[in-house]
Amino acid sequence: MIDGADQPVAVWIGRMHPYHLGHFRILERSLQVLPTEHLVAFVCTEFGSASHGPFDVFAPNERRTMLSLILAAEGLASRVDSVFVPKFDEPRWGLLRPFLPRRTVRCTSNKDASDLRRVEVWKRLGWETALIDVSDLEVVTSTELRGSLGAGAGWKRFLHPATHDFFADIDGPSRMVPPPGRIR
Repeated sequence: MIDGADQPVAVWIGRMHPYHLGHFRILERSLQVLPTEHLVAFVCTEFGSASHGPFDVFAPNERRTMLSLILAAEGLASRVDSVFVPKFDEPRWGLLRPFLPRRTVRCTSNKDASDLRRVEVWKRLGWETALIDVSDLEVVTSTELRGSLGAGAGWKRFLHPATHDFFADIDGPSRMVPPPGRIR
C-alpha cells in the first residue's frame, strides 16, 4: 500500500457483498475525480468461527478474489488495494484508525441516505472526506441485487464480466438469494 506523506490515499469502506458493478463504477469515478493515485477498499466483514457471518454469505477471500479479478481486467491493480477489517457500526468508526494510512480521504457516494450520513459522522470525527457524485451512473446496491435475484432476474448484468466464471464456480447466484422469510 502506498502511504505518501503529501498525497492522500482515498479510502472506501463497505461490505462489498458481493463486489458488483455499482462498486466498480464508484471506485472508477473516485480514481477519476480525487487528487490521488491510490485507493484502498476497506471491506468490512463479520469474523467468527465460520469463514463468514450470517449476513456475509461470501467469505472475505471470495470478495477479495472478485475485486482482484476486476482490477486486473481493468488495469487498476497497481492503484487499488483491499484490506479486510471487522464489521463495525457508526458509533465505532474510530476503530478503523489503526488500519489507515497516515493521510487519508474517506470516500462515500451520494447514492443513498446512509452514505450521506457517513459524511456527517466522519466530519464530526475530524476526518477529511470526499462525497463522490454518482448521480449520473447506474449504481445498484447489494440489497437491490439480492432482491432482483430473488425475483428471478439474471445476475450477470450486475457483475463485472471478469468475475462471471468465478461467481458461477462458487455458486454465487444461489447464495445471494435469501431463504424464504429472511432478508439479508
